[in-house]
Amino acid sequence: MLVVLLAADANAIRYQPRPNWTVGVAFGVGTAKFDNVPDTPIYKRDGAQSDYNAGALPEIHIGRMLGEHFQLGVSYEAWLTEFGIRDPQEPDKIRRTLQNLSIAFAVFPGNQHGASGGIFLRAGVGLGWAGTGFKEVHLEGPQDEGVREDDWGVGVFGEGGYEFWIAKNATAGLSATYNYFDLSGENFVEKAWFAGIVMNFNIYF
Repeated sequence: MLVVLLAADANAIRYQPRPNWTVGVAFGVGTAKFDNVPDTPIYKRDGAQSDYNAGALPEIHIGRMLGEHFQLGVSYEAWLTEFGIRDPQEPDKIRRTLQNLSIAFAVFPGNQHGASGGIFLRAGVGLGWAGTGFKEVHLEGPQDEGVREDDWGVGVFGEGGYEFWIAKNATAGLSATYNYFDLSGENFVEKAWFAGIVMNFNIYF
């Protein structure tokens, strides 16, 4: 007890306000669902909806602080998966992607000089699109580029998490994200969403 009372502050966790600018990247895994357009190869194979349990989830964020608790910036969030089909009547490989380029607004509600300063909430709205690609795999000879069609529309997202200061100008953390897409449905996709967990790394300057 006496040792505890006499011990000085260990400063085990760094606390500080965020500098003006940030550039961050993140990567994780997530699930997705697509509402397919009728009378398309995807619809005939999967029906009205395609559910995917796992896919890669990369992110890029650029932002400018507006005081200690708010940030305005640009956010890119994506989800993708690729899988093969053995049925000789279907393409051998299918790739599905969701991408969202948004104007984003972030809130850091906690005390920037304490442990709660690492909490962040981010949301945005912008351009969203879904890509569906088909590629036949050739056992011999060069591989072709395949065919890809995109459906464009609106994408919105929300994200929340926590980041630790690991250096004077860098943080690392974990967050959960959700993206929703309302698309044209001209090719394969009418609506879609994805959600997942990502690890993030940010540089502040």
